[in-house]
Amino acid sequence: MLVENPNAEGVTQQQLADRLHRSYSYKVKIETGERRLDVELVEWGIATELETGQVLDAVAEAVRRSGES
Repeated sequence: MLVENPNAEGVTQQQLADRLHRSYSYKVKIETGERRLDVELVEWGIATELETGQVLDAVAEAVRRSGES
């Protein structure tokens, strides 16, 4: 798993993909570096003139709000 999280213990790789609303192959591409989330976040930061952390915070907040609907 890309990020080891003690709270995710017992979660299968497929369950993680399901929680992400993504295919298992998408998750694998992230973990193997075929998809580069880090580069995409930096590109968003450059385009919006925000620090990468600010972009990530904004995305996290949007995801939280969308889950509340």
